[in-house]
Amino acid sequence: GLLTEHQRNDCLDIVITCTIGCGNRFTRRELPNHLANECSKRYVTCCYCNNNTIWSEDLKSHQSETCLYRPYDCLLQCGLKGLTYCTEENHRINECNRRLITCACNQTMEIQHYKDHLTFDCPEKLSLCPQGCGMTMKEDKIKDHIKYSCKNKLFYYQRVTTCPIGCGESMTLQEVIDHVSYSCQKRLSDCPLGCGDTLRFHKMRSHLLFCPNRIICCEPNMKP
Repeated sequence: GLLTEHQRNDCLDIVITCTIGCGNRFTRRELPNHLANECSKRYVTCCYCNNNTIWSEDLKSHQSETCLYRPYDCLLQCGLKGLTYCTEENHRINECNRRLITCACNQTMEIQHYKDHLTFDCPEKLSLCPQGCGMTMKEDKIKDHIKYSCKNKLFYYQRVTTCPIGCGESMTLQEVIDHVSYSCQKRLSDCPLGCGDTLRFHKMRSHLLFCPNRIICCEPNMKP
């Protein structure tokens, strides 16, 4: 009758089973709070992808394992913040400064070091002739190019430099060989008296005064 109808539909103290399927039992009075805040089968929204059809009991595994927009660290450990699972792969392959690249010289390195490698280390890099002829060539070919084939090679030989031995004199590159061979005061020279010593030319005069092979005159009454 009326009592049964009241208990079935309206009584707030009657114990009933959760209406969305978690299996727990509550009084009808407690059911609204359970459905809104506690039920493991209630729908919740993922804060990463905004999917609002996820059961509460599945939210943790969704956000840690299956959500495409969950935070995700670069596998190359570059430390960039803000990556997600669906953007990490493109970042790692096309953008990450720690991705590997192989230079034309067959050296493999992180791309963050590639520019410095090309500038300072790569044996295959092409450089402009420093004489201004407009030719490009590998770094190890520049010296031979300047000496033998550069159309501005005469300019090279007329460049002024200082003595490579360190005497302080200035000269053109064309004059360097003659200078260090014959006139530099700091060039190495063998003792002309044949004692076997090799010394700087500017110290030769003082050496000859005491060279063991020097000639001395025997003076009268000199004691042995």
